[in-house]
Amino acid sequence: MARFSGGRIIFIAFLAHNCGVGITYGSYGTLITSIQEHFAVSRSLASMGIGAAMIALGLCSPLVGDALQRWPVRGVMIGGALLSALGYVLAALAGNIYELLAIYGLLIGPGMTALGYVPTTTLISRWFIEDRGKALGIMGIPLFIMGTPLVTSAVLLKFGLAAVFLTNAAAFALLIPVLFFVIENPEAVGQLPRGAHATAQETVSMSGPVLSNRDILMSRDFWLLSVAAAILTASSIVMVVQLVPFLNSRGIDLSVGSKILSVYAVASALGTLIFGWLADRIGVIASFMVSGFLVSAPWIGLMLAPASVPVYFGLAVVAALCNGGVSPLHAGCANELFGRRSYSRAIGLSYFAKLPALVAAAPLAGWAYDLTGSYNAALVVCAVMVLAASGVLWILNGRRSRAAAIGFA
Repeated sequence: MARFSGGRIIFIAFLAHNCGVGITYGSYGTLITSIQEHFAVSRSLASMGIGAAMIALGLCSPLVGDALQRWPVRGVMIGGALLSALGYVLAALAGNIYELLAIYGLLIGPGMTALGYVPTTTLISRWFIEDRGKALGIMGIPLFIMGTPLVTSAVLLKFGLAAVFLTNAAAFALLIPVLFFVIENPEAVGQLPRGAHATAQETVSMSGPVLSNRDILMSRDFWLLSVAAAILTASSIVMVVQLVPFLNSRGIDLSVGSKILSVYAVASALGTLIFGWLADRIGVIASFMVSGFLVSAPWIGLMLAPASVPVYFGLAVVAALCNGGVSPLHAGCANELFGRRSYSRAIGLSYFAKLPALVAAAPLAGWAYDLTGSYNAALVVCAVMVLAASGVLWILNGRRSRAAAIGFA
């Protein structure tokens, strides 16, 4: 029997996800000051490119999810890489900030969506039943988000802004040949998903039914999952965006705050692996619930703890370990609830449902600070909301357990 090809799929999905999401997010923060100076605009306007890409991610995710139900994953991902490469070439030629924002919203953002989390987790869901959490954890390690700022700053200092955009374009162009090695599903090469040791008929039943958009949107479980995932993802965004300003407000200087944020990024990568491992042992919905309950502690700690660098380092590490599991656990839950034959459609719709929270979370935390002169209100809201999200997941886990007990899982 041919060797199981799931390892190749994890590797390709890892590269695609890290290019699609890691390069886009990892490079932009380093470029904001240069974009501001190059186009002679305000800092807020220069910062809007990543917001445009995030809006595109939310709006395009259902379309990509639906496309993956109809067309080959390989074709969708190659299309995403082409859009991204073209977008970065045009970004190097942009004449004003509005052209750049349009490029991020109309090309780079959609390209990231067609290459990133929806298609890559779709591949993992098709190839893995057993060890799916571990596979999602490995695939989701944000290596490029940690490394891209270093490459971006080096290219920027030596060659300028346009060279960074062209370097990004080259990375996506180099990814395209790799994507031709994508295998849509194990059955296409005479294999079964890892953990499927049954007859073909039983394997289909484990894959779940093919559901329409309406079927998924009418599901109570879909909304329970999407609300919980939206809250937990939004809280992680607030942590990343507002952590350094919060530390500055507590008397921690910028250099130390940046180091704490760097530690957060490394711990977040470890969190994807830890919660992927846990999901394979206690169940993915239960693991998501645990991560939510645990991440409430750092929010409370940031509010109550004294202004101590070691304490803040510890709280950041705990938060990162828990937040690192949010995306792979969200993906695993969607697969658990809707099966691999409807997974891409379900996760695409769920990402769209998360859009308001993703866009509004960080600005609302900043607004709360402007209004009160303190981050305490934002910290309280985040702590309460993540506990509420954990409660929602507890309800969802109970519903799933009851369904399994009576034979409807």
